[in-house]
Amino acid sequence: MSLCHIKNRRRNVVKRAFTFVELLMVLSISILVFGIIYNFYYNVTKGATVTAEEAELVREGRTFIERCIRDLSCAVSIEKLSPRKIVFKKYRKQFNLNSINEFIKVSYVLSDNNRIFVRSEGGQNETVLKGFKIDPKVFSGYVENAKTEKFKSYDYESSSSVDRSLISFIRIKLSMKKRAIKTTLMTGVCLRPIHLKNLERGWNILH
Repeated sequence: MSLCHIKNRRRNVVKRAFTFVELLMVLSISILVFGIIYNFYYNVTKGATVTAEEAELVREGRTFIERCIRDLSCAVSIEKLSPRKIVFKKYRKQFNLNSINEFIKVSYVLSDNNRIFVRSEGGQNETVLKGFKIDPKVFSGYVENAKTEKFKSYDYESSSSVDRSLISFIRIKLSMKKRAIKTTLMTGVCLRPIHLKNLERGWNILH
């Protein structure tokens, strides 16, 4: 093999080989591509997790509020009311004008750590909401004036049993948080038996 032919082969090998700069460029592009793919996968996974947690918050909150509505819609008197606690009497069974109606005391109480809601009926306690950080300002009462047909906010500090007996509307505002996920659900409940009693002052629904 001639010396000239060997030199030509060496030149061809050098031409076909990668330089160090080219390797760095390929490596950088590969890292960039893998970074984009990982970031996309992470965002999709995180978005799915956030959506699932939001759905859980809404589902649990709605279940709690629907339970409150069912109980409060049958309430005949409010015994105690604060932003984190409500105690009331309600019909034990569905109201019936043609029979003697019995009443039972029901309460909803938010625990001191603002994470557990306990419902009590007839001395039996039941946890109806847990696992979330709950804003303690849940219950708001409104006192009805039958003459003016207007409502005013109930004063929690007031010890007046008269005002408390005229509460015929309860607003429920449920603000919950789990890690960085927050949601707020709000509704109002008309306490129809108390409302009717306010309109007809001569009618005592408890007798």
